[in-house]
Amino acid sequence: MIALGLALSGCKQDGAPAAGSETVNRSSKQDRLDVTLRRIDVPAKVAVEGALAPSSLQPTVAPAAPPPSASSRLPTAFFSALGEHEKGARQRPVTVLHLGDGIAAAGGLGTALAEQLQRRFGDAGPGLLAPPGSYPRQRQPGLRMTRAGPWRTSSVDTPATVVGLSGFRADAERAEATMTVEVTGPVFDWAEITFLTGPGQGTASIAVDQAKGTASTRTLEAKVVRVRVPVKGRRLTLGPKGDGPIAVLGVELGRGERGIRYATLGRPAATPAALLRMDKVALANELAHMRPELIVLSYGTQASLDDRLDVAAYAASLKAAVGRLRSLAPQASVLVIGPANVAKLPAHAGSHVRDAPATACQPLSAAERAGYQALLKAADPRLARWHEPVRHAPLNRALATVAHETGAMYWDWSRWMGGACGIQAWVHAKEPLARRDHATLTSAGYERTAREIYRLLLDGYARRGAAQR
Repeated sequence: MIALGLALSGCKQDGAPAAGSETVNRSSKQDRLDVTLRRIDVPAKVAVEGALAPSSLQPTVAPAAPPPSASSRLPTAFFSALGEHEKGARQRPVTVLHLGDGIAAAGGLGTALAEQLQRRFGDAGPGLLAPPGSYPRQRQPGLRMTRAGPWRTSSVDTPATVVGLSGFRADAERAEATMTVEVTGPVFDWAEITFLTGPGQGTASIAVDQAKGTASTRTLEAKVVRVRVPVKGRRLTLGPKGDGPIAVLGVELGRGERGIRYATLGRPAATPAALLRMDKVALANELAHMRPELIVLSYGTQASLDDRLDVAAYAASLKAAVGRLRSLAPQASVLVIGPANVAKLPAHAGSHVRDAPATACQPLSAAERAGYQALLKAADPRLARWHEPVRHAPLNRALATVAHETGAMYWDWSRWMGGACGIQAWVHAKEPLARRDHATLTSAGYERTAREIYRLLLDGYARRGAAQR
């Protein structure tokens, strides 16, 4: 068995309070710590990058909105990166960062779109992942993610919690707590773990297949640090050694080959406001480390089911989020994907009739839309059918306006699916493209959607290439 020793040099050991309850270092300078990897046979270096962790939440950020134009709504920066990649003039991966709600979560649209792009341009790995076990049914094709033992999970929605770009944090102290990420396909060339370090934190045990080592996460000040382990393998396992707590913010497995690195960081029920609750300095360091060429935002599908959604406030939060992302990652193109077409069946209709012909989806009339809340409260039989959520169309229009105002590319997912009640045909297709809840697509539905987005992107990429020749 090859033993690995990971020791943080320059990190004074200290017995102060644990990270998460302390004042966080807010210097804008990015910390760098050297970690020495000692193997029995070959010495090497493990790169560690530090980013400042948030100590306060900023509710609003003024958006940066470039003048809208046809060219600004094309992902030109992404196209340029793809062109460099195909010419062999680019050594690092082309990175896509996909943020959104549960529709974008791993296993959904983000995964399907990643497969399309990586099949064409090469697979440089899945990008940053939330700690395994962060939310129910967390999955990623080609990976098995498991968690065992006493872990505590918190998120960006947890008050006064320091999290990274993944939106989640996993804390544990006892040695029996472990988390594992295992690839089912080609081996990874390196692994990178993002920790929240600080006074009172303990040592992390890290293993890649049979190679084992440790890394201290105790520092004088709270920091977000990334420990990169350049060891090939199929399985990454980590957990606390048992001498103090550790806090894991994210995990990444990478491959040395060039291609697309696609980080899917969707969260169930997530909204754009989550990005505004992240500390701007911390987010800036995360994005500087990732350096995405394309940022995909697919929010709103789950929110559109809320009959009392404040559409104006939701759109304002997206506009502020796009502004923040543009200011912190000015090199990136932005693609906003509108909400998928969905339908709902009021509770008073009864779930037993959800597949009956009489309850087939029909768009709301103008009168039904105007008096919707009163009709719903009265359990009016006219609403006892599948129909488009009353907030869906206004939200779709509002998000399209935000994309136009911020110079982002917008794709009207609902319109492509057939408009109001288009989901009906998807549910009842010979190979179902949507589930019977009329709100969730099947794998086939996500794959079909991803193929269309991929086609649009590649058509634009080809046209741009032809124009430059």
